[in-house]
Amino acid sequence: MMNKEQFLARLEKRLRRIPQEERENIMLYYQEYFEEAGPEQEQEVIQELGSPDQIAADMIGEFAVKELNKGSNKGLHILWIVILAIFASPIAIPIAVAMVSIILALAVCAFAIVLSIGITAIGMVAMGIFTSVVALMLIASDPATCLFFLGIGLLCGTIGMALCVFTIWLSKQLVRGLVTLSKKFLSHRRGKSCTK
Repeated sequence: MMNKEQFLARLEKRLRRIPQEERENIMLYYQEYFEEAGPEQEQEVIQELGSPDQIAADMIGEFAVKELNKGSNKGLHILWIVILAIFASPIAIPIAVAMVSIILALAVCAFAIVLSIGITAIGMVAMGIFTSVVALMLIASDPATCLFFLGIGLLCGTIGMALCVFTIWLSKQLVRGLVTLSKKFLSHRRGKSCTK
C-alpha cells in the first residue's frame, strides 16, 4: 500500500516533463491537500485521488491545452507534451500507440508532400537562373532566341519563387494543423476523464 511520500514522489516523477514552475504548483496543491486531511486520513485521500499516474496524465494534458489556448508559438514543443500526456496514462497506452502512429503517419505523408513541393521549387529557380544565363550568352549571336530563352528562364524562376513562398506557408499550416489536431484529441480525452 502506498503512503503519502510515495504517492507524491511518484506524482512528481511523472510530472518531470512539464516546466518546473508548473510542476511545483501542482505538487504544492497535492501536499496541501494531504496536510488538510491530516495523517489519519492519508489512505482515504490516496484512494480518493486515485493513481498518481492518472493524475499526472490529466495535469500534463491540462497544461498542454492551456499552452495551446494561450497561442504559444512553440507548436512542436507543445505537440511533444501532448504525446507525453497521452503516454503518461497507463490505461490509454494501446489506444495512444495507435493514435500517435496514425498522427505520425499523416505527418510524415504531409511533410513528404511539402518537401517534394519545396524541392520542385528549388529546381524551378535553379532552372530559371541557368536558362537566363544561357540566354544572355546568346544575345550577340541570336537576339530573338536570347529573348525567348530569357522569357522562359524568368518564368521558371518566378514560378519557383512562388512555390518557395507556398512551401513555407504550407509548412507553417501543417505544423499548426498538427498542433490543433493534437489539441482536439487531448481536449476530447480530457473531457472523457472529467466525466468518469
